[in-house]
Amino acid sequence: MGIDIGGTSIKGAVYNEHKRVSSIKNRTTEVAHGKEGILKGLLEVIEELMHDFPETASIGIGTAGRVNTDSGEIVYSTPNLPGWQGTNVPKEIQQIVPLPVMVDNDANTALIGEIWAQQKSYHSAVLLTLGTGVGGAAFLNGKLVRGHQWNGGEFGHSIFIPDGRPCNCGMNGCLEQYISGSALTREAQESGFTITHGREIFQIAETNSSASKIVQQYVKHVALALYNIQTTLDPEVIIIGGGVIDSKTHWWQLLLERIEGFPISIYVQPAVLGNEAGMAGAAKLCLEEKHQKGVTT
Repeated sequence: MGIDIGGTSIKGAVYNEHKRVSSIKNRTTEVAHGKEGILKGLLEVIEELMHDFPETASIGIGTAGRVNTDSGEIVYSTPNLPGWQGTNVPKEIQQIVPLPVMVDNDANTALIGEIWAQQKSYHSAVLLTLGTGVGGAAFLNGKLVRGHQWNGGEFGHSIFIPDGRPCNCGMNGCLEQYISGSALTREAQESGFTITHGREIFQIAETNSSASKIVQQYVKHVALALYNIQTTLDPEVIIIGGGVIDSKTHWWQLLLERIEGFPISIYVQPAVLGNEAGMAGAAKLCLEEKHQKGVTT
């Protein structure tokens, strides 16, 4: 079973070695009720899937925030999941469903899901998600890079512009403030465009020179972020996901042209699983764990 816990919804499905074998079950994340509200939706999804697939062998979970994958404890929770910090997720679940439970950061599970979907044996890959914020994950030498403080892959909070725009993390000039979908929307609004979503400025840019300049600057910043990742980690592929990728027909070619001018090669791919990546990756981590222990499924 693979489950993805986000600030607005909790969704899950059952997978075998090759594909998803169940429909996707959804619950609204009841953040107003804090930890108990989140657990309520999570357990409802699990119980519904267990009813349909009682032979389920293990449960994988991807969640926003930093996760101690050894214990399953939420080390740090974002404001989108109030009260979630400090929760030992496996302990909570196993009181109801006595199955092995693996918990990881949602960007890590999304990267594993995307690698699985790409059907290539990547030895190294990086995921950069461009949405409300900027998330990321790194897979190097065949392993996820989780970090000493479970903070690996947080590219969005690397400093991109010294003393730049303030970020909600407390620093200034974070990458998130320049290449997230929210940053693009804000830049367009500050330039006088009445929009509510970044995809609108991509559409306007087709016929408006001022909007086109905003998009070109945005793509330039994304390209520089890719360059920094490539020079630092040198992965085989950088996969770009998040909501901004849904508008790739408007800007993907511009990005490819930008990175072609760099002195190093960057192989970049759009994500293909969309909102299903986290679920698929969480399930895949369980499958890999069973393989390592020599258990057949």
